[in-house]
Amino acid sequence: MKIVFVSIGVEYLGIELMAAKLKEEGHEVKAICDESLFDDKNYFTIMPLAKLFNRREEVIQEIIDEKPDLVGVTVITPGFKWAQEITDGLKARRPDIKTMMGGVHVTCVPDTVIAKQSVDMICVGEGLQAILELANSLDSGEDRTDIKNIWFKRNGEIIKNPQRPELRDADAFPMMDKTVYEDQVPMHVNHLTMSQFGCPFACAFCTLSTLGENSKANGGRPLHIRSVDNF
Repeated sequence: MKIVFVSIGVEYLGIELMAAKLKEEGHEVKAICDESLFDDKNYFTIMPLAKLFNRREEVIQEIIDEKPDLVGVTVITPGFKWAQEITDGLKARRPDIKTMMGGVHVTCVPDTVIAKQSVDMICVGEGLQAILELANSLDSGEDRTDIKNIWFKRNGEIIKNPQRPELRDADAFPMMDKTVYEDQVPMHVNHLTMSQFGCPFACAFCTLSTLGENSKANGGRPLHIRSVDNF
């Protein structure tokens, strides 16, 4: 099956990890980046220029043209309105496309996100194993709603599945697949990698404190570090 991941502003390492895992199992993966120039939700905003360079409708059409079986949108809190615009636009044109949101914001406030009409599913917590199980399920034609970490909507009800134990060994994570962003982000300029995932601190103002508590509650830890040889 084909999965299209959508992000704003830059490449997302989590998407590259999931893409690598999905490709190992034979799924097709595409990453689409909405540059959102002058309003990337991370660094700075100049609204007159953001409106001039807004290409949200083109991004939505680009997603549709890929003919995806599933669209996953990565959400940070400042970008939640943007994510809604993407899923609202998709459902307005192609209501049959399955949409899922995941990421930091979703894990922090899952009930708020799943309540949005254009969102079919959400991934709460770590998505690496969950997205693979979901993709295999959809590819085989199963209508499963028992996949851990994923919340589903069925007949007006929300099915809230528990989270699975987190992966504790960072060396078990796949190597990030950079190819999914090749035609979206200038990789010679913006070629990111990470030796660790998470943070050893728990600053109250930062979402990583919430993610750290969520990790510990599910058998993980707030910081995963790759070995030197692996990195």
